[in-house]
Amino acid sequence: MSKNYIISREHLICFCTDLFKGYGVKADEAKIFAEALVSTELRGVKSHGMVRIRNYIDRINAGTLDLDKEITIINETSTTALIDGNNGIGMVICKKAVDIARKKAKENGIGVVSVRQSNHFGAAGIWGIELAGEDMIGICSTNSEPIVSAPTGKTRALGSNPFSITAPAGKYPHVSLDISNGVMALGKVYEYKRLGKLFPEGSWLDTDGNPTTDPNANPVAEFIMRPFGMHKGFGLTVMMEILTSLLAGGAYGPEIPSVYRDIDKPNPISHFFMAIRIDCFRELSDFKSSVDELIEYLHGLPVRDGNKSVLYPGEIEAKIAEKNLKSGIILSEDVVNELKDMAKAKNVVISNSPFKIAPDELESIPQI
Repeated sequence: MSKNYIISREHLICFCTDLFKGYGVKADEAKIFAEALVSTELRGVKSHGMVRIRNYIDRINAGTLDLDKEITIINETSTTALIDGNNGIGMVICKKAVDIARKKAKENGIGVVSVRQSNHFGAAGIWGIELAGEDMIGICSTNSEPIVSAPTGKTRALGSNPFSITAPAGKYPHVSLDISNGVMALGKVYEYKRLGKLFPEGSWLDTDGNPTTDPNANPVAEFIMRPFGMHKGFGLTVMMEILTSLLAGGAYGPEIPSVYRDIDKPNPISHFFMAIRIDCFRELSDFKSSVDELIEYLHGLPVRDGNKSVLYPGEIEAKIAEKNLKSGIILSEDVVNELKDMAKAKNVVISNSPFKIAPDELESIPQI
């Protein structure tokens, strides 16, 4: 029987930072990379956390992530910037873009940053929260390789193009919507395979474009995602494509190789970041009070049997993060073994990063 491991947020950041440094990532960028992934894992978004590291390392080994080039600012005004990521680490590029957007918003009320030639940026929600901070509304999106079919299609059309819209509250955690435009994130296929469970109907097409509920129907990277709400999700995918790649002058659709299947090719994706300073519209404290009131209104709505209350966007993740900060982050045995194997392959000496066997009462969060 497999076991789970437990590790604190701080120790997991140390582990991941040391791991990335061992593969040639600069120390400061390794820490940004690690913090982004651990923040995602902390919030229970396991499909975009530790399970993604293997792919990042494979791309570093293949030379399709450039660890040396700095980002380039192509165009800039007092409120906008266009950045070329020069095929660097997506999360490092995103951190710099978020910082620029917030700085412009602090100075001028709004900051918009468009990015091209980046790489996978992780979970949109962590960047939405960073953009928002305690005083702004944050909006971000990314495009990706084609994976979502058109409502009537049987092949990949565009990326799932996730986006986040985030706002701070007063006495509650951020309201933070973080969704892709497909029924289910590709990373969650790994959880279905691990748990031996079938997909919900209407989630995926197989390699031949036929509906399937079997997570073992074909290799993970070959599944074709269905858009949520059919024309609604597909319409949002198209618009996010315009906000990301077309605004930045980046690649889209078949111009983007697969992040999993084409390890030997760059994955040049584009992002969009916007920060809006709330006090340019109304008093910040009044706004936050209004958000609190909205949350309490939602919590007070009648619910069907078996449900405690209506949850607002980001509430579940915030509760998971609060719990994990206190008790530690749970990782499955196969994930921990893979992390250790990657460290061992480079003779990485891991400092101050113990993985402990988790008590039986602490369970990993299934991403289904």
